[in-house]
Amino acid sequence: LQIIVTTHSPYVLEELPPQARIQIVDDAAGKQVIRGISPEFALSKMDEDLHPEGDVYVEDDEARILIEEILSGTERSLLTRVAVTPYGAASVGRALGQMVEANRFSRPTVVFLDGDQDPAPGCQAVPGDDAPERVVFATLATLNWPGIADRINRSHSALVNACQTAMTIPDYHDWIGSVADALVVGGNDLWRAMCISYVQQCLAAEEKDRVVSPIRDSVDLL
Repeated sequence: LQIIVTTHSPYVLEELPPQARIQIVDDAAGKQVIRGISPEFALSKMDEDLHPEGDVYVEDDEARILIEEILSGTERSLLTRVAVTPYGAASVGRALGQMVEANRFSRPTVVFLDGDQDPAPGCQAVPGDDAPERVVFATLATLNWPGIADRINRSHSALVNACQTAMTIPDYHDWIGSVADALVVGGNDLWRAMCISYVQQCLAAEEKDRVVSPIRDSVDLL
């Protein structure tokens, strides 16, 4: 039995598994069917309140926050010119990249895949050769987690212990939540503090430019 439902409700979308979420998007060549979308991606296409000049699509909230902090630390004005939206599964990112290659978006669009994904047409790569969580945790660990404890108002020793424990968990998706629970702090607040430190202390200028340049170039063409 197949059931097809249309909705604008984020609550309904969040209850569905990714394979059950399908969106039909109008583009220059007609209609495009995108499967496995995230609720955030779907809602960004329905909400007319914000009017950014361009779109930046990333895999998840962790990548979103990392890209936002790279922009903030390098060319802050771009944050007001583009909307950074998670799309969900990497397969969605590859589909969006194909649409970029075919010039099928009505406004400037840049698509990022996580570093652990193979290169794909029309897609840029988030810094690092692995998932953002693995890259940021591993890099900051070598520098003894600089500046993070002060940003989240926790002791440095507690932060170090929590991070070291988290990195023993096999699934890296659970690392941020583990540290956040141990320190009683919001997961996004913790991750943003880590990304700020990573961008300021660890990320080379050429790596920052590799993220910023395609975004800047896309909106400057307007």
